[in-house]
Amino acid sequence: MDANSPQVGTRVGPFLLMERIDADRGALLFRAMRPDSSREPRVVAVRIAENPRDERQNARIRHEYAVLRAIDDVRVPKAIGFYGGPCAIAMTWTEGATLADILTLQREGKLTLDPATALDILAEVAQALRTAHAVPGPRGGALLHSWLGAGRVLLTPRGEVMVMGFGVVPPGTHAGYTPPEQAAGAFVDARSDQWSLGALGVELITGERLYTGSFDRKSDALNGRVQPWVDKVERICPPAARVFAQMLAPAAGERFPREADLVRSLMEIARVEGRPDRLGVASHAWARLRPAPEGADDTEAPTQVAAAVEAPTVRVVEVSAPAPRPLPVSPLRAPPPPPPPDPSDTYDPSPTGFFPRPILPLESPTFPVKPSNPTLVPEDTDSNLGIIATDEEEDEALEPPPRRLPAEQEVTQQEDLPVMVPAPPAPEAPVRVVAPARPAPAPAPPPTEVRATPMDPEDGPSIPNFLPSEYVGMAMGSLLILVGMVFLFWRFG
Repeated sequence: MDANSPQVGTRVGPFLLMERIDADRGALLFRAMRPDSSREPRVVAVRIAENPRDERQNARIRHEYAVLRAIDDVRVPKAIGFYGGPCAIAMTWTEGATLADILTLQREGKLTLDPATALDILAEVAQALRTAHAVPGPRGGALLHSWLGAGRVLLTPRGEVMVMGFGVVPPGTHAGYTPPEQAAGAFVDARSDQWSLGALGVELITGERLYTGSFDRKSDALNGRVQPWVDKVERICPPAARVFAQMLAPAAGERFPREADLVRSLMEIARVEGRPDRLGVASHAWARLRPAPEGADDTEAPTQVAAAVEAPTVRVVEVSAPAPRPLPVSPLRAPPPPPPPDPSDTYDPSPTGFFPRPILPLESPTFPVKPSNPTLVPEDTDSNLGIIATDEEEDEALEPPPRRLPAEQEVTQQEDLPVMVPAPPAPEAPVRVVAPARPAPAPAPPPTEVRATPMDPEDGPSIPNFLPSEYVGMAMGSLLILVGMVFLFWRFG
């Protein structure tokens, strides 16, 4: 190993390499985390060149980064960042069990993968391939996977399917996943990935990889002889066998021309076979495969779980509640007598008292009304409003009344001065309200006399004018009546 190769604890961008996961053809795969920030994602997967001076490996890592950036699918890992020195890429970190691990558990009898769940997983992988094939590849064609297999499909603990290995140059594939055209070194396209997906489906249904036990594996791979394994699928799931037979056709032109039809067929068969349970299979497999924490003893785990599941003992205790204490009731008391009146608060009418004399209301002045007979015009006959007086009455009403002196001043006044005594008020003249006379109704107009003009006897009776169509109608009506009468006489006469 090169002395400059990255090790655990090396800093790559904002991430710190924590654990080495895999090594393949000069590239190392690490689990890394972001130590100095809480920004998501905290944990990522970092692929880094083992030799930073290896330009060929650096070009492969840059190609993988470009491919992952181009594919936009939840079933494919996302590229988070590219770092130039050393050449490395950061991808989303995904934990779970690969389909190869699940098949191993199935062979050991620790897990059962039913056909419905296997077909549902294949439908998810087919949808991921369909998304990738819609992206232009580096050579102008579709973007291919080219080394699909059970070890490149991951099932997360939540039952999600992840397809790994996009953009990675295949180091070499097994014959059981290699289509005939790729084994022969011919041109490959999206239908080649379809053949690899069919081979993966045969392995999931039967638990056996293609060409297992074949006497001439190389010849079978070049010619695409897969009928014995398709017959095994026929005995387990006949609808899936017909779909796999078309996917594994030796000629690429005989396979599914549209990937949408392939995805639809796989989903329909999965629903017919039963209820898929990806979550159950994934959680069961991950519980078997995940590493146990350090210092944990596997023998004590079942005992601890069993102790936690045991139902606790319930004790019933009878508690007698004390009798309620009566509340104290105070006896009724008579209301206290009112306090005696305070002399200072009483009203003293004397001049020396605290309060002044009460102010008596003044008498309203009376105005003499001059007896007259004015013409009163009612302002509003429908309401009791005031009366409009004449100008003379207004002048007299505006004159101030005679001033009346107090009694004390009248006594001290000189005898030679006359005493002003107001004259008694004159009797008020009765007010007569004259209502306006209503206007007499207008005379009705005299009735108009209509006289009939006698008709000139020489003119004779007036003959109405008919249109030609009306004459024709009357003639046709008469003819129909005549025909009806003849029919009645002939039938009943």
